[in-house]
Amino acid sequence: MQHYSSRVNFTKEVEEKINQTIWMLWNADRTFMGLKNLLINVCLEKGTLKGMVELMQLNGLRMRVLAEKLGRYQLVRGGRMHFEQSQMMIRLPEHLNENKPITNLFEMVIEVQKRIECQFRELHRLSVEKNDMVTVELCESKLIPGQVQKIHFCVGHINAIQKIGQNELKSAWMYDRMTIQPIVRAICVFILEENLERLPFFCGDKFVIMLVKTTVGQMMQQNMWMTHPIEETQVTQTVKNVVIFNKFFGLF
Repeated sequence: MQHYSSRVNFTKEVEEKINQTIWMLWNADRTFMGLKNLLINVCLEKGTLKGMVELMQLNGLRMRVLAEKLGRYQLVRGGRMHFEQSQMMIRLPEHLNENKPITNLFEMVIEVQKRIECQFRELHRLSVEKNDMVTVELCESKLIPGQVQKIHFCVGHINAIQKIGQNELKSAWMYDRMTIQPIVRAICVFILEENLERLPFFCGDKFVIMLVKTTVGQMMQQNMWMTHPIEETQVTQTVKNVVIFNKFFGLF
């Protein structure tokens, strides 16, 4: 998302579709905050799943970053931003399924991610139709692959939890402790310590960098377990988790 021809083949239809996409991304952010609150209730009752709570926070952050970057893209192309107040993308239950709370959670996460993917594909289809090759390239190289990757990320976690054992809540606690928390910690440490300006996606976008670092900094301050040293046995896995940083955010 570095340099773009202004309004060359940038039609009103594509401009409006981008606005719809930005609006959906803000809706997704709000939905992930709702899912985070559902998980917090589980944590209060069972004292578990701290990593998954913050994973929902990171999901919401990813949506906000995408919305900001698409908004910047819209303005650079000469478009105008306008959309309605954000709302939930799906209807959230009052409580997660008692027998399969994490499967229930990730099913809702996947539903949100699939709706975002469909929106990206609609933007791609319209861009092809209007011969807007800049937006086509954006969808094909960045938006759609990153979103598909996110869906695979979520499906993989459901499968892994189900393989651990029959008691899902107990299995989820173990999975959260051994897998999710190291992933979240590795991603957050990477964000805070890495020079994000050198990553192609950010292109020196200081506002988005500040948004990401500030949000993650607050997460680290509120969760002491994130600051604990990583055990030696987790070092190899943590190196892999830094690679997951790219997979998780899709565009970085």
